[in-house]
Order: sequence, then C-alpha cells, then structure tokens
Amino acid sequence: MIDLHGHYLPGIDDGADSLEISLTMLDMAAADGIERIVVTPHIHPGTYDNSRDTIASAFAPIADEARARGLSLELSYAAEMHLVPELMQQVEADSVPWLGQLDSQKVLLLEMPHSHIPPGCQQLIRWFCQHDVLPLIAHPERNRELMRHPERIRPLASAGAAFQLTAGSLTGLFGEAAQQCSRKLLNWGIGEVLATDAHSAQRRVPILSRGRDVLADWVGAERAERMTLTWPKAVTDWHFHEH
Repeated sequence: MIDLHGHYLPGIDDGADSLEISLTMLDMAAADGIERIVVTPHIHPGTYDNSRDTIASAFAPIADEARARGLSLELSYAAEMHLVPELMQQVEADSVPWLGQLDSQKVLLLEMPHSHIPPGCQQLIRWFCQHDVLPLIAHPERNRELMRHPERIRPLASAGAAFQLTAGSLTGLFGEAAQQCSRKLLNWGIGEVLATDAHSAQRRVPILSRGRDVLADWVGAERAERMTLTWPKAVTDWHFHEH
C-alpha cells in the first residue's frame, strides 16, 4: 500500500509533535503494510506558513533517521495546499510542492475549508486543469456541506477534480455522517485514492489496512487495490524518478 496524505513531519503543522513520534508513526505505517509514504504537511498562509524549503528542511532528518534505522519505506514529501487566492500564483510560479504527476498533469493535494464548498471552486478546478494540474481534493467526505448534500460533489468531479477519501472515515473514526458520505461517493464511482491523513500515533494513526478492508467489502478488492496501490503509485512514482 501507499500513503500519499499524512502529517508525519514534526513541529511543522498539527501533525507529529516530535521526531520520536514521527518515527513511531513511520514504524506503525510499515508494520501495517505501507511501503511508500509521501508526507504532506499543511500550507495554509497565516496558519501554517510552510513552503517547499521549510518542508524539505523538516523532511531531511526524518528521512536520514528512517534510513539509519533500516525502515523499509520509500519516503518523499509534498504538501496539502489550502484553497486560498494565492494558490493560482504559486501554481504559475511552480513553487508548489507537488504530490506527483499523472500522465501530463502535475498533481496538487488541495484542501477545501471543512465547513463548505467555496464559491468559485468549480471554476478554479477548471483553471487548474487548463494549466495541466490535476487537483486531488482531500477528504471531501468530511466537508460539512458535502456530508449534508453529497450530490454537490458532482460539479467538482465534472470540472475535472479527483478525490482522496480517508481510511478513518470508512471505519467510522470521523462519525456516521462521514462514513455514510464515503459510502455514497464510492457507490457513485467517486474517489481515486484512499489515504490515512495520519496526524499522530494515537487517534489519527497511519493505518491504511482497516480502511482498505472496508473498501474491499463495499466496492470489491479490485477497486480497493486501485485506490491504495495502483493509482497512488502512478502519481507518486514521479518522486522517485529523475525529473
């Protein structure tokens, strides 16, 4: 399995608090059968003022220590980009820590507000696609507007977005509404990838297998493999090849 959304880096956002917690999380992920992780700290201006450079600096000691401990994980970094007006300028300047690439499109992990779908989101998705960027929208099933009105995801999908569901949503960690929304989206064929969105070694843990098992039960083993291995591998191979 591959985890392409998780907050493993210490002290850089609301994820791991320390190097030791980061390494514990990596141990847990490896024990769960995760073989590749792209860590994705928040970039949210005014809240988490990260950049490609600050993320690279926080990533280096984790990668070094994981190697020194012999952890059998492929590791790289990207970011979870909050939807803000400056994002278009960052895309045009190619200053985004990309999640990867799929065919000719760079892939951007995009976070909407948790409360609603922002006005103009559909047009922004179209703008991204016109600029050879595939927006992968993080955890739509936990968006409060979509939990109430899941059909409102359809215009975003039609505009060209892809969607990342959260393993914990499928298992009930985020409550019944997020679980039901996940199932509805999956039944509609919406959802390219399942990820942990891990934040800690306690509650929001880097465990993907439980979500994969629920996914297989709901929509079949073939789609579960596509969402936990095939699609994320195609996107994240970009990190491990010359580019």
